[in-house]
Amino acid sequence: MGRTDEAIEPRHVADVVLRDGSTMRLRPPLSEDEADILSFFRDLSDRSLTQRFHGHPTVDERLVLPVLDPDWNERGALIGMHGSRVVALAGYVRLRDPRIADVAFAVADEFQRRGIATRLLEQLALAAASAGIEEFVADVMTSNSAMLRVFADAGFEATRTSAAGETEVRLRLAPTETFQISADERDHRAVAASLRPFFAPATVAVVGASTRRGTIGGELFRNVLRGDFAGAAFPVNRTAEPVAGVQAYTTVADIPVAIDLAIICVPGPAVFAAADEALEAGVRSICVISAGFAEVGAEGRERQAQLLALVRAHGARLLGPNCLGIAVARPRLNATFGPRALPPGNVGVSSQSGALGLALLERAGARGIGLSSFVSIGNKADVSSNDLLEYWEDDPDTEVVVLYLESFGNPRKFARVAQRVARTKPIIAMKAGRTASGARAASSHTAALAGSEAAVDALFHQAGVLRVETLGELLDATALLAGQPLPRGRNVAVLTNAGGLGILCADACEAAGLELAPLAAETEEALRPLLPVEASVANPIDMLGSATAETYERALPVVLADPGIDAMIALFVPPVVAGAEEVAAAIARAVETVAACDKPVLASVISADGTPASLARSSVTPFSYPESAARALGRVAQRA
Repeated sequence: MGRTDEAIEPRHVADVVLRDGSTMRLRPPLSEDEADILSFFRDLSDRSLTQRFHGHPTVDERLVLPVLDPDWNERGALIGMHGSRVVALAGYVRLRDPRIADVAFAVADEFQRRGIATRLLEQLALAAASAGIEEFVADVMTSNSAMLRVFADAGFEATRTSAAGETEVRLRLAPTETFQISADERDHRAVAASLRPFFAPATVAVVGASTRRGTIGGELFRNVLRGDFAGAAFPVNRTAEPVAGVQAYTTVADIPVAIDLAIICVPGPAVFAAADEALEAGVRSICVISAGFAEVGAEGRERQAQLLALVRAHGARLLGPNCLGIAVARPRLNATFGPRALPPGNVGVSSQSGALGLALLERAGARGIGLSSFVSIGNKADVSSNDLLEYWEDDPDTEVVVLYLESFGNPRKFARVAQRVARTKPIIAMKAGRTASGARAASSHTAALAGSEAAVDALFHQAGVLRVETLGELLDATALLAGQPLPRGRNVAVLTNAGGLGILCADACEAAGLELAPLAAETEEALRPLLPVEASVANPIDMLGSATAETYERALPVVLADPGIDAMIALFVPPVVAGAEEVAAAIARAVETVAACDKPVLASVISADGTPASLARSSVTPFSYPESAARALGRVAQRA
């Protein structure tokens, strides 16, 4: 496809995902495609040929020449390719009324009912509208129910009139909310289906799995084994030497079972051949770990374009290149070359940076954060954060989404998808490249194109995405969202045994947009018998340094019961009368005793030994410092 693609304007080439999850590249037909299009028409069944031409035309070059080299003003046309074969053709011709164009479609019989005609219609309508065409008209045989259904379900404003066995369909091309909803729903179903082999593979092949320790391919394959993958894993290397005691193969084609996911870990120049061999063997999900693509300059960009064209020619999907890999909790798949296994949980993570992904995996377990899946998208030549959002929207294992971004490929699409997903699942994002220096570094790192930071802020705000600035803030907000109910509002109570800590926390709460609301009179009255006379029952509640574990255990439920409080932050610094571990255990017990506690409880128990184990195991979210707790709660309260 390389020679023809170079002659085509990029804006007229579209990579689409079909209903069954396969992919297809749509492009304009050129003069050199004449023979292939002629073969396409000759291979159509009598029924399909009749439905396209309303009769049996002579199949020769006269059918083909009018669609070649479209000018996109008077004529527009697209072909769908499967490998080197043309399997679909659609085009429009402008009529005497320049606002109207006649449109027609044909799809190879064995490729019908996969949504190809709908995707062709979407792309043709976009091109026609940009040329000033306002309406498509199509004459369809009334017996052609499949084509009529394509027009009816596309989402365009449509009218139909029928007579003498034919139906005239008119489509208004002006974009409408109905069309956008229909198109987004088609995208959602198709993209989710296309990613399923990445998230639920039964078989995995690691191409470039070396017998030598310390190599990326060898260590990645060993990680798959150490993770106790629920499916079958196969190493592939040039000599077919066993890896970690597992029989190896010289090619994917030699493996005796079909492979759902191929992980490629060979040097950059060898990736194309390795991918081609896997795709020819029937693999439809490819993850390329190898670097040396768009991130290294013009030559690498061309290599990446050729790789994507190859993947598209086989109807497959590509993760990477230049990525860390993928890990998924449910099938116990750790197809990354990181040193640590995935801590299972309810957070889906997409990282454009492999190194930052490693840092997240390293710290997640320590913060009590469990992941449903971790995906390193690298150069995101194909699979992007937008695609992952589509998958995670319906994934029952994912309740919180975390994104590390260095660029946006399709900001409008991101806004629509993220806004839809964020209605039910919180999305936390960290966007790198805020400064000129950071943007330059991002470009050389993963071929990222940075955008205006003001535009990024507006985009996140519009979509309901919570933006954080640092890795620490990312972990803090994620830990809170993954383990706690959302606050109903911004009113927070602070319970402390040290007035200074309470003041610091109060300042941090106000800076984070939270309010230390006055406690109800009933709450204050219930607290007085529990605390020394000198203690303050106003918010923040200073129980004084004499407070013990029992004091915390008795006071905390009283404050949580206050109807004017939406969240609580408990603070403790060890005096001589109480230890960090016993107070942490008391805080955890107190929360557990509150029936159906629907308010988030955060705690900062300051200790030389770090976070007490009893707190880390509880439903309370621990923080090292009061300010960190306040900032995280302020972020999360944006969803209130």
